[in-house]
Amino acid sequence: MGRLFITILFLVVEVGAQSAAQTTPASGKTPSPPPLKAPTIPVQSNAPSVFELLRTRYRFENDGTGQKEVIARIRIVNETGTRQRSELTFEYHPFSEELQIPYVRVRKTNGAVVNVETSLVQHPPADVNPWFDLDKKRIEIPGLAVGDRVEYDVLTTIYRPLGVGQFCVQHSFQLGAVLREQLEIEVPKKREIKVKSLPRLRAWETVEVATKVYHFEKRNSEPSLVTLAPYVPGRTPDVQISSFRSWEEVGRWYADLERAHRLPTPEVKAKADELTKGLKADRERVEVLYNFAAKRIKYVSLASLGIGGYEPHSADETLHNGYGDCKDKTALLRALLEAEGFNGSSVLISGDLKLDLAMPSPWYFDHVISVMHLGKEEIWMDASPAVLPFGMLASPLRDIPGLVIPPVGTPHFETTPAAARLRNSSSEEIEGTVDTNGALEVMVKVTLRGDAELPIRQAFFESPEKAWPNVVRIAVPGINRQTESIADVKITDPTDTTQPFTLSFVFAKPHFADITSRKITFQLPLAKFDLPPTGEEGVMDANGGWHRGESEPVQLGLPGEREYGLKLHLPPSYNADLPHSVAFKSKGAEYAATYTRDDGTLTVTRRFAITKNQVSSEFRREYSEFRSKAAFDMDRRFSSEFSERQMNTR
Repeated sequence: MGRLFITILFLVVEVGAQSAAQTTPASGKTPSPPPLKAPTIPVQSNAPSVFELLRTRYRFENDGTGQKEVIARIRIVNETGTRQRSELTFEYHPFSEELQIPYVRVRKTNGAVVNVETSLVQHPPADVNPWFDLDKKRIEIPGLAVGDRVEYDVLTTIYRPLGVGQFCVQHSFQLGAVLREQLEIEVPKKREIKVKSLPRLRAWETVEVATKVYHFEKRNSEPSLVTLAPYVPGRTPDVQISSFRSWEEVGRWYADLERAHRLPTPEVKAKADELTKGLKADRERVEVLYNFAAKRIKYVSLASLGIGGYEPHSADETLHNGYGDCKDKTALLRALLEAEGFNGSSVLISGDLKLDLAMPSPWYFDHVISVMHLGKEEIWMDASPAVLPFGMLASPLRDIPGLVIPPVGTPHFETTPAAARLRNSSSEEIEGTVDTNGALEVMVKVTLRGDAELPIRQAFFESPEKAWPNVVRIAVPGINRQTESIADVKITDPTDTTQPFTLSFVFAKPHFADITSRKITFQLPLAKFDLPPTGEEGVMDANGGWHRGESEPVQLGLPGEREYGLKLHLPPSYNADLPHSVAFKSKGAEYAATYTRDDGTLTVTRRFAITKNQVSSEFRREYSEFRSKAAFDMDRRFSSEFSERQMNTR
């Protein structure tokens, strides 16, 4: 269960409600949109190829089975397009779908039609994990030329629905290089469903004897190069349809999928007993079971959307194989807990997508965690990462609603804890020398706790030792791969989450300081902190648009602190000119720095702290001035003069 999410403002239409734009009027006549002039490809189109038509049609039966058909006509505009469309790729979910390709053909500019062989398709390598519920069929199209038109018809049969009688669709229209795109969704006439669509789409419905068809269309008169849209958390598809009538129904649907797979079998019971042997305290027993599921069972993303993306494998399978995705690891954890007499609940959740309570659908969830009560304590657990401390959720999963599915009782929403279990902090301790040629060599020790440690732990956990220098370059800002070297990297155990994560390494920079006959100038090594922006340049709204942000709060990020300590030994007879120590603050942020010297050694400390995750817009100017002062101090250059007196006293 994983995907990028996109959020948009859209129109709500519930079947049976009156809506002049999207539903049948009271007269019973079926409305249709006004005719539009057929679009043509502009002569100066800059797209390598253009969809003249892209039509997607869904048809669902009452039991949730159905079909999806995609018909396309693609015009090749230039030589880049011939290469771009020389291979077509079609995805489907083999656990629940069957894919057929009625035809792929090429209409040449002279009128000839070339039929492409569709039975000789390429599949992924044979060693692809059989648990992975996503397959692809690739078809090669040789001999394409500018002006050709590629046509295809792809039919996907949904033979295993999400649940008995359940279906849902999420569809987003192409961003560019499409002249005409259509979406049709046919459902049983008497089914109560929910539909949402973007208001600017041309939308209407038609009613037959036994079915109802929702139509959506988008036309572009000026196709352009398709570019990647910026990722905007909280955006949703252009069109959604769901047969689920309530969130309780969504929860019961998942409970039915999960129930048989989280049962504690004898093998699971034996493992739980082994892990908890000799432990008396309940919390200690729960923690050791969580640590096993999180750290000893490898996380592997096994499925995309489709039923395989939601249904977990059995706890026995996951235990035996030693790997699984979020739903598999959660099912195993619940089975281990139940084997020892503890009751937990699965929680469907997403850290990316803004939940729409009016549109119950499994699509909103891309992750599964768990929650349990131990006496008066509520413990939230995410067994997917191997590097999360027990009882802690990563920041995207905090203070958001999750659909809790208890073993007994009614599924319901609960809000996850807003506060982190551990304070967010990082510190750098640096000591070393600058030689008479201006070369720098220092020992660096970095200590991380809370949210700051999670991505770094994960990166080292997933990387072989030979790749550790590259991980350091990513983890520590300001290291130049071409001119600066990393060596002798040491780390603490990434999975030992009971202690802060530390790493140390030797950092060398041959041309660190500019040296003249009597003077050295340099900037402090690895000393810059990332200061949150003021938001004055604008903010991105829920629709992905930018606007001036004067009235928006200033987003400072996760509360916490970063500390920097440096002892730099300068060449003999050189002594650094010192700036004044500083300390200042604004609403939500603090900065302080001290500078001292002693017998050729420069000592620096800096501290930057965020005390609030955001402050109101009235403090924007105050924070902007704070930020400028802190940036000025961090960017300053240091100079060191040659001292004959110091040389004579040596």
